[in-house]
Amino acid sequence: MPLVSFRDWYSMSWPSTFLLAIVKMLLFCSFWETWSAVRLTLSRVYWTSFWAGMSFQVARNTRLSIRPSSVLSTCMGTRQLK
Repeated sequence: MPLVSFRDWYSMSWPSTFLLAIVKMLLFCSFWETWSAVRLTLSRVYWTSFWAGMSFQVARNTRLSIRPSSVLSTCMGTRQLK
């Protein structure tokens, strides 16, 4: 039976299967490296924003905890130290 097209040759030859496996492996490795780089970048951005948010939250809570006590002492008529 003669091979009619390139597709027939490609599907019947073992080197094509071997080459296809190599191409798939290279594509997968390329995809994995890209995904790992994106994931690492997103992780860094997430943790940076997380820590920035936490420090802002601590600073905001500190200001809020100081402010009511100063307002309370002013309302009670005590003098604030400057």
